[in-house]
Amino acid sequence: NLVSTGVLNITGNGQSNIGGNLNMNSKNIVSLADPVGAQDAATKNYVDNVAQGLDPKASVLTATSGTLASATGGTVTYNNGTSGVGATLTTTGSYTTISGINIATVGARILVKNEANSVWNGIYTYTSSTVLTRSTDFDNSPGQEIAGAFVFIAAGTQNDNTGWVCTDSNPVVVGTDPITFTQFS
Repeated sequence: NLVSTGVLNITGNGQSNIGGNLNMNSKNIVSLADPVGAQDAATKNYVDNVAQGLDPKASVLTATSGTLASATGGTVTYNNGTSGVGATLTTTGSYTTISGINIATVGARILVKNEANSVWNGIYTYTSSTVLTRSTDFDNSPGQEIAGAFVFIAAGTQNDNTGWVCTDSNPVVVGTDPITFTQFS
């Protein structure tokens, strides 16, 4: 046990280890380097820079891990609606489960991120057993709602409890430009 009422200085070039929790008693840790490893502490500056430009969206129920054609057992066609507003993905199969999750509830949100034609990717809502409709927070063209979109996945065999970000730059023209999602957390 080490108790100090003054300033404690530890010097050296090696790594020091603490075998228990470190209680800072509402004080700050200062002069940190930016993180390098997955479990490193992050400075406020680093977090602010990473978060800059992110556009958080409401979470989705689940996300694709393959194409919708493979998930539905049918052929999928895309209709761009009016410049993305009201755009649909229609299947000759059936939208019942994606990534092991039953999506058959009107309004259920799904992240479609693995289409062979990446122009079709985006956030959709379940409309019927054969139709998904591009969500109203991801249908603006030119895509002011798309670049930097950040979404959490609530459930699924492959993507449960993960976060994904759209890495494309503005403007994204819905129905023309590819839409790419990368796992963020």
